[in-house]
Amino acid sequence: MRTRIIGIGAAGNKAAISAVENNVDKLENILLINSTLKDIPNDYKGRKFCFTNAYGGCGKERQKAKELMIADLQTDAMKLEEFLCIGTPEKAELVVLVSSTEGGTGSGSVPILAAYIWNVLGIPVHCFAFTGFEEDGRGLMNTVEYFQEMEEGFTVECLQNNKFMKDCNNNKIKAEQAANAEFCKKVSILFGNPLRDSDHNIDPTDLLKISTTSGYMVIEFTEFRKIKNREEFRAMIERTIDESKTLDLNEKSQRKLAVIINVDKDSTDIIDYQDILIDRFGMCFEKFEHIQYESDMPEFIAFISAGSKIPVKEVETIYEKYKQYTGKVDKNKDSFFEKRFDFDKQDSMFDLPGKKDTIAKNAFFSNAMKKRTSTGDGRHTDTTVDSAY
Repeated sequence: MRTRIIGIGAAGNKAAISAVENNVDKLENILLINSTLKDIPNDYKGRKFCFTNAYGGCGKERQKAKELMIADLQTDAMKLEEFLCIGTPEKAELVVLVSSTEGGTGSGSVPILAAYIWNVLGIPVHCFAFTGFEEDGRGLMNTVEYFQEMEEGFTVECLQNNKFMKDCNNNKIKAEQAANAEFCKKVSILFGNPLRDSDHNIDPTDLLKISTTSGYMVIEFTEFRKIKNREEFRAMIERTIDESKTLDLNEKSQRKLAVIINVDKDSTDIIDYQDILIDRFGMCFEKFEHIQYESDMPEFIAFISAGSKIPVKEVETIYEKYKQYTGKVDKNKDSFFEKRFDFDKQDSMFDLPGKKDTIAKNAFFSNAMKKRTSTGDGRHTDTTVDSAY
């Protein structure tokens, strides 16, 4: 599958760089976009683009990012069509746009760029979002607006950074790193990286079909070893779903399902998952299954649940939290500027003296000469100095 990853904003840039470092995709298939390049390491060798006329960030304001994105799309400043190989046999088949939902640059730019790539260039887009830590009203508002601007033709996937905090001792930096690592696992599965030839196979067309399915997508992956029976296998599947860091689905509405399993040939009797995934995600119209027996890889099961409805209740919860935050902010006009204070005018006598009036140099010496005049006996006597002196 011919894939591209575009990381937008600080969070998106970090995630896309992680994808390179973890061999999810090649460096030439990655593009970083931001309103400042300060978030990108100086030694990064890949494609990077700073919005034209960007002041150095968007200050969490989505509208600024939208305007910057539209302007640069109109002038092709990003060389986007070149990057996506438009008009060539190497035209991209899937573009992943990764960003946070809380920051201005990524949250504001992604809906515009996704709409352009899908509606103008005709390439399926996968909008992968990090919802952040939900700590301020602006970020919460941005998240709700981000989801409101998703289109039906997009694939949407999300990780909640908050859900990584417990496992990371409430360390935000480690939580972000863990979220990026999870992003890499999910996108690697989406791209089919773990697939090896097998007699029970998902072929490239199947993979493209499931990867480009619009709607909300859930991708999960777990490794296992020494599973003894089906009961343990089923419990592992349920635990994987329960511990998911994505938004919780409100409806069992999946349309397609793909399952990838790497297992020892002698252990295939343990495989049992069908009713669990249907019960959690709903009945699917199409299911694709791939079972391989690669001994040089860990045993694992991965699945892609595609085409579900966006979890509206989760977004509503974020919206309610936004209303609580904004309701606690004091937005009243500052009454200080309506106050008037009067002072005693005589207090100016304690100020520093003003600038002294001066006389011209010639006038000074003329006055000095008038002050001293000669007498007949050679003595000098003082005269009255001119008033100008």
